[in-house]
This record gives sequence, structure tokens and C-alpha cells, in this order.
Amino acid sequence: MFGEKRTRTLLGPADPAAGTAVLAPRRNAHDLIVEAESRGGPAKRRIPRHTRRLVLTAGVVVLSATATAVALGPEKYPPGKGNVIVPIAYQFEENAPPAASFLLELAGRLTNAPYDGKPGIYAYHETRTWGDPTIVDASNRYFIGHGSESKIWEAPDGTGIQISVRQQPEFPDEESRDYWAAVSGPEHIPTDPITTRLYPHAVPPLPASRAGLEEFLNVSEGPGHVANSVFKAYDKYAIDRPVRTEILRILAGTNGFLWRGEVTDRSGRDGVAITIDDPGNDQQQLLIFDTQTGELLAYEIVNLKPKRVSTYFVIGKTDRVNSLPATTPVNPDTTPSP
Repeated sequence: MFGEKRTRTLLGPADPAAGTAVLAPRRNAHDLIVEAESRGGPAKRRIPRHTRRLVLTAGVVVLSATATAVALGPEKYPPGKGNVIVPIAYQFEENAPPAASFLLELAGRLTNAPYDGKPGIYAYHETRTWGDPTIVDASNRYFIGHGSESKIWEAPDGTGIQISVRQQPEFPDEESRDYWAAVSGPEHIPTDPITTRLYPHAVPPLPASRAGLEEFLNVSEGPGHVANSVFKAYDKYAIDRPVRTEILRILAGTNGFLWRGEVTDRSGRDGVAITIDDPGNDQQQLLIFDTQTGELLAYEIVNLKPKRVSTYFVIGKTDRVNSLPATTPVNPDTTPSP
């Protein structure tokens, strides 16, 4: 596979993405803990993507497919503990109608979010994630993953602070929980928050125009890319009501989304949901929106055969603030990464 630099060199002036700024990734809790223990180099915020799968074999965890190998050593897990993650129940499990008219109705009656019209240097987010990465046994059947809770303060130039806490393991089914309970012993899970400094990197402003948003959300790439891009936008920006409205209208104009009706997210909040299926990967993407403000509450990837959660992301709170928390990062040096 070509790297970005080689590909752009070959394209030369024909490169359609020349000059385009790419969002920097956010670090997950596991990576932050490893970094804290080693006191490694400066961190950059990491935006989650489709699930990374780690394959456990001979006491070593390695990334599957074409990803880089990561040696973690033998893990230990608490027997019989950890939640089994049940797929969210839809109001319309079967015969779900197209989402377009419902999204347009929601777009037409949005109210302000708590941060609308509020000044602030930093976009602030509280998030909970699971499934990036997951660990699977050598038979490729039994999965386990550690979730993380994070608080992120990020300025327009990419600088800021991220504080993350690793959570207890969770499982996509009872069989996986039983398997890991049988083959492992107690595990010590660090509970102290890990704070890392976010260093300067390109953060393009979120477009306000319909054309700019369609490009930002990768509408030309198809509905699956749109769903993932909508999540990335809400995960990184404090989005004003006019832009939230336009995002809903873009989703309404994108073929393939189904209306799943009223749902309850993993934080117990009521919302409305849409899904888009990816038959090629036997997966479904789920987006849950607040019924008043239109904010994105949650994004999930669900495996369809069998149906079980592959990844979930919960956006607990979004705000704008003018100051960073008084805390010492594990990477306290002030020299940005090269």
C-alpha cells in the first residue's frame, strides 16, 4: 500500500487533496497508559476509527490484517466480571422506513445546545469509548476490550489537554466473557487518570456552507463514509445550531439511511436513531441524535452476523471553555513533535 507522501509525489499537481489539512488522531486510553508508563514522546489527539482487532497468540497481542504489530505481553482478566454489551434496541427493528423525512422534520425544529452562542477558546468533550481496539483469541471467536472515558480540551490550533481513564473490560457476548473468565486470572486495571498534552497540528475549521459540509462529510464517497464523518465532526467540534441543522439535511439527502425511531443510548439518554448498512463487511453504523438540539449523542458499529456490538462511542458532553484544567501532563515538555 502506498504511503501518503509517495502517493502525493506520484500525483503531483493532479493531487485533488493538495493543501488539505488532515485531522490529527486522538489517543485511546490503552495507548495513553502505555505512554505514561514509558514516559514517551508528545501525544496528539486521536479520532477513533473502525475497530482495530488484536489477535492473542502465544502470550503476545498483535494487530491483525495489515496493521503494525504491538507486543503487549500476556494479559490477565477478572473472572466472571465485565459487562456484556447488548445492541441498542430500536423502535423499528424491522421494516424501518427511510430516514429522510424524519431527519428533515428534526432539522426544522432544533433548539439551542448549552454551548450555542458561548465564547470559548477550547472545544471541550467528554466521551466514553469501547472497541478500539478489541482483543480476540487465536480462534478469532472470543473478544474482549477495555473501554475508556476521556475529557478533551482542544484549541483551534490543535493544542490542549486530554485526560483518560481506563475502564473495566467489556464483552460483545456472554460466550466471550465465559471464555476469558476460564483462561485468565485477576487483572490490575489502573484507575488513575492519565493526562497528556495535545500539541499543535492542523485543525481545519468546520465549514458552514452546504457545499463545504458535503465535502467535509465525504458525501461523494457514499453513506458509510458520511456516517463516520458525522461522528468525527461531533467528536472534535462544538457545532453551532445552523451547522447541526445542515448536517441533518445532508443526511436526509443521502440515500440508504433508515429511521430506527426512539432509542435510549448507553448513558440512559433518550434520542432518535438512524442506521446505514454495510453489506460488504456485514456491519451496520448507528447514529443517535438528541431530539431537541440535534446533537450527536452516540455512534456505534454493529456486526450483523451474528448481531453484536463491534464499537461504541458516547459523547457525554460538549462545551466551549476558556481555560485548561490545572494538571500535569505525562509529556510535560513544550517541544512539539517533529
